[in-house]
Amino acid sequence: MINVLYYKRLLDDHTEEIRSYFKKKDDFAVTILNSTVNFREDLKMYSPRILIIEYGLAIEKNHAILRQISKTFQELYLIVAIPDFMGNISLSNLIVYSGISLFIAQSASVAEFEITFRFVLRHYDMKKRYEESSGKYNAIIDEYTNYRKNLEKKDIKIHELENYIDNIIITDDLTGLYNERYFIITAKTMLEECKRYKDNVCIAYVDIDNKEQIKEVYGEEGVDFIYKETAAIIKRLSRTNDCVGILNNHSYFTIALKKIKVESVRIVVGRMKKNIEDQIFLFKNKQIRITVSIGMASTINYFRNTYDFETLTAQVKIALDNAVKKGRNMLVSYS
Repeated sequence: MINVLYYKRLLDDHTEEIRSYFKKKDDFAVTILNSTVNFREDLKMYSPRILIIEYGLAIEKNHAILRQISKTFQELYLIVAIPDFMGNISLSNLIVYSGISLFIAQSASVAEFEITFRFVLRHYDMKKRYEESSGKYNAIIDEYTNYRKNLEKKDIKIHELENYIDNIIITDDLTGLYNERYFIITAKTMLEECKRYKDNVCIAYVDIDNKEQIKEVYGEEGVDFIYKETAAIIKRLSRTNDCVGILNNHSYFTIALKKIKVESVRIVVGRMKKNIEDQIFLFKNKQIRITVSIGMASTINYFRNTYDFETLTAQVKIALDNAVKKGRNMLVSYS
């Protein structure tokens, strides 16, 4: 049941028609009063959702009742009933009061009043659904906030929400490098681009030589530490346009370089190898030194630039196997 309170100065036949009409309705209870003197007490008594005020009463005492509603009773749906004789008189002096929701003619038929009330009812239903949706949205946000706090406790740094969502899909949790799937997609894109512009693409695999011994002495935690620190060195020495990743099983690092000569690739990758070899890693106050074997292949080896990712990576793997067979701690190019 929706309570409607209507302040109408003149209680005439039209008033009785409205009363009689809505007595037969189960969804609206209309109370009509002819004075706003006890306005606050009336609101407490009838608890209306819809408040209708006749224009003459609305402008009394310099719009005193409108000011009260605007400041105190903002939850009311306020309708101002306009007399027919107003003609072209401007209503701008009423519009400034934000509490006014609608205007209706004082002489409007009971059916028009009911249509207006039902419009208000639909508005409230929509508002209720919005509040419910807003509540669910806020619950999701709260859940995400709690999840984010838990991640921060595990030292996972989240700088921006957008970056976090992107990175969780394309990066490796341990090293922060691109995962295998993203590396393959990016490398294939590089190949297509360089094929179009007749540029060179080189792919290199970097394998840690003594990871089995590290695992025996320091356990999985020590291996993870070395992988993470090695990844940081490789990433630091890579160019901005290069794609640096790691296979999903952490067998070796992968680097895709584009628009660079083979001689320059050897210099870049060789610098990585030398930096890793010279680095002293401190794990639980113990010093660890490692070496890496690197295999690389370039599209410069292809006849007529027939680039193919699978063929290129197969050649890189052959070069890496040769580096291992030759005693490790080597950089070997496929030829």
